Amino acid sequence: MVDIIVVLGDLADVKQGISEEQKKRIDHGLKLFRKKEAKYLLFCGGFGKHFNTTKTSLAKHMKIYALQKGIPNKKIILESRSFNTIENIIFAKQILDKIKFKKILIISSDWHIPRVKLICRYIFGKDYSISFSSVRVEKSSNPRILRWEAAARKKDKCILTNLETTKKLSAS
Repeated sequence: MVDIIVVLGDLADVKQGISEEQKKRIDHGLKLFRKKEAKYLLFCGGFGKHFNTTKTSLAKHMKIYALQKGIPNKKIILESRSFNTIENIIFAKQILDKIKFKKILIISSDWHIPRVKLICRYIFGKDYSISFSSVRVEKSSNPRILRWEAAARKKDKCILTNLETTKKLSAS
């Protein structure tokens, strides 16, 4: 059992609401939550032209979906400020630090998990127990998506290395 299941965001738009991929991620989290695998759910996602063109944060869309599926409001926590995956993890960690949760399960799509693991290695310290679970989706075998994700991992690694260096310099 973990303290919390963190479900990362995918897409939402004005015409269709949350994407089918997003629903799969949420449904996977809800299934594990109902099996008593965690005490709480944390939904991550804010706003951005590339993933959420609505006036409601992606995390709030996810919450509405979960409430419609019968999850109690008091068991849902929102992270609604993030603009990208790095911010998902940074802002989620800030929330988790405040509520002192150290055992975490992070859910995303299978094509996204390698990058999420990379980011978590940099953001979370050794005091955390983090596991990952993924959903298989249609775009998992799309070569364009896989190339884009590989490039994003390289870019994220540079950003995270710079953050880590800055943190070390600030501490000295």
